[in-house]
Amino acid sequence: MIETVYHPAARRPCSEHPTGYFSTDSSKKTGWGKRIIVNQNMRSQLLTTSLCSHDKLKAIAHFISGEFEKGVRCALKAKEKLNNVEMNLINSAFERQMDEALSNKDWISARKVRRRMLSLSGYARSGFDPAGLIPRIEIPDAYLGKILLLSFSGGVVGYLVCLRSNDLHHRDILRNAELEVLDLGLRSTRVQELGGAFLRVEADLVHIWGESQDFGACDKMIAASLVEIQYPGKRIVMD
Repeated sequence: MIETVYHPAARRPCSEHPTGYFSTDSSKKTGWGKRIIVNQNMRSQLLTTSLCSHDKLKAIAHFISGEFEKGVRCALKAKEKLNNVEMNLINSAFERQMDEALSNKDWISARKVRRRMLSLSGYARSGFDPAGLIPRIEIPDAYLGKILLLSFSGGVVGYLVCLRSNDLHHRDILRNAELEVLDLGLRSTRVQELGGAFLRVEADLVHIWGESQDFGACDKMIAASLVEIQYPGKRIVMD
């Protein structure tokens, strides 16, 4: 059963939002507030947590709709970290969105939701530091292929140097990194390539060599320091 719960600022009911539990619809002309639709068993939890703070409620709504930059800004304005109940609500909404995407074979939406779930997890693990929204390194297990050093700068994430991989061409890795920030609604964040290389993960070491035909060579010392995050204790060989 779906039940509507109103924030005190809301002026009128809203219909069930198809992509999650929260409706983020608002109008400056009418002054409608944020509205939320929840499962009945979530009602009492919301009434004692999220609805106590209008900024907190807006933050949750923005996270669920994939607008992470707006969500972080509202959370910072509320001066409160998301608690376990609120994190569970957001993750429940993401699970519902994922089920819908997979049942409709909507692989683009599934990619977006998967990215948002990963980002939210990193955000929580970092103690809700906005820089935690962006993973510093992403390399598949037993990887052999191209890597690209990238900077993510601007907006709530500040400045980060990260490593990405898992595409046939370095330019495709860059394009997927650009999609990454779009999927998260990080509208003020820009992605810049910092050169590429090749990487091979072996049982006892990680080998980094070569350069990108598209973007030239990356700083392999920086790449190695990032690889250490994912493979602590492995020997790293560069040439």
